[in-house]
Amino acid sequence: MEPDIAGPALVLGSVRGRRSFCVLPDGRLTGVFFPQVWQPGENRASCFHDGGVVVREPDGRLAVRGYSVRDIGAAHGLQGCTCGFYAYYRADPYARPRRVSGIIEGYGRVVLGTKGFRAQKARLVALVLPEELPGSENAPTDAVPADGRLAPGDGARVRERYPDVAVFPREEAMVVAFPPTEDGPTL
Repeated sequence: MEPDIAGPALVLGSVRGRRSFCVLPDGRLTGVFFPQVWQPGENRASCFHDGGVVVREPDGRLAVRGYSVRDIGAAHGLQGCTCGFYAYYRADPYARPRRVSGIIEGYGRVVLGTKGFRAQKARLVALVLPEELPGSENAPTDAVPADGRLAPGDGARVRERYPDVAVFPREEAMVVAFPPTEDGPTL
């Protein structure tokens, strides 16, 4: 477990934070490390703790191999495990050029930390999708970067997959409209 996302496991209400996503060719979003596809509306985390190993794929992406999946139920404590949807109050350390950034709302069982949180349940609140990608003028619309970054045409596919999520061309505008929880809740 990361020491900067540890702490008490009880939160009343919800928290908001920044996170990054990879985009699949059909416009669905996944986590940067875990290939779980984000659904419109509520997403429920699964525990990948049983035997999972993070590996680097030949194309440079990180993936988890050799795990078993189980639901996070009432008997499963988030303390002592690394499962859940991660997000950060301030800067997202996994933000990269041409990677989708967004704000999520976390709730259910939540572990609060000094830099962010892990949540049992989460929903997409807002996304940053640049209107134009640098250098995309001459690229074919079916070009898909192997590392999950945005390719020409992906913005329209992402919007189609997540029609109820607010979309912004710049992160600054997204954060003003949907501010992350400031420096973590005070307990």
